[in-house]
Amino acid sequence: MMPRLSRRDFAAATAVGIASRGEISLELRRRGADGEPLRSRVALSPKALTAVVVDAWTAHTCSGFTEAAAAFLPGINRTLTATRLLGIPIVFASSGDDLKRWEGKPQRLDILNLRMHPLPPSNGFLAGHRGNGPFTVPCMCRITRLAETGRDPVFDCRKIQSDHRQHPAIEVGERDLFIAAGHYRPGTKSAVRSWGEPAQQELWNFVRERGITTLLYIGFATNMCVINREFAMIQMKRLGIEAVLVRDLTLSITYNGYNPMTRELDPAFTPAVGTRYAVEYIEERIGPSIESRQLLRAAGL
Repeated sequence: MMPRLSRRDFAAATAVGIASRGEISLELRRRGADGEPLRSRVALSPKALTAVVVDAWTAHTCSGFTEAAAAFLPGINRTLTATRLLGIPIVFASSGDDLKRWEGKPQRLDILNLRMHPLPPSNGFLAGHRGNGPFTVPCMCRITRLAETGRDPVFDCRKIQSDHRQHPAIEVGERDLFIAAGHYRPGTKSAVRSWGEPAQQELWNFVRERGITTLLYIGFATNMCVINREFAMIQMKRLGIEAVLVRDLTLSITYNGYNPMTRELDPAFTPAVGTRYAVEYIEERIGPSIESRQLLRAAGL
């Protein structure tokens, strides 16, 4: 259920005239080829926006990532409250089988009952992209040693049982939606090189039915699923939809104590630093970013 607002928050929200009245102003941050930030401001109707929450898992096999991601959940919930107040729809995409939990409920039926809108051919955006950005990392435990026969990091991680269902701390509203993330057709080997997988088709149906022009991406991991999944930033850009990262509500699976550029142990290379590199990679190559406080401010929170 949606969290209860305090009287102060509700009064502030009412005062700024939310619930889809008018437009909201967002400051987009991109990066040029030289890596320098480029800022621009756009005014968008909430009716043209949708928030997509990616892989807010209950547990990742890497305990370090599970613990770090959990710290983001209160901020995600507060921002989702703001988007609901603004009249911005929320689509959840978790790769665990959360769909069973929502069978027969509006959160799933409202997606399934949409008309089928055939996918157009890909516009070729970022053709040839295959990997993660800007680096691939199996875990983010603290790295304290290198391999004896080279300069590669040794991951002394504590593994735990993964649980890809959406984290129970994420609050779901009555009008929120779930798409069939992670339900691939037989033979699909790569989400980012696929076309027409169920979750992509369902999100496209929703986008077309509602006249959505811009998707706001929240969740994990910045350098992997947020950009590479079948419904994620790259695939939706290939459909001509603007994809915007909410940069303070995302976390990379990144090195922690090892600098992949110098290939040396570096205590200053933390998950925050690795996530910053991933955000900059997205801003330069894929799409702009915003901060969640812009949505909170627009909602009077």
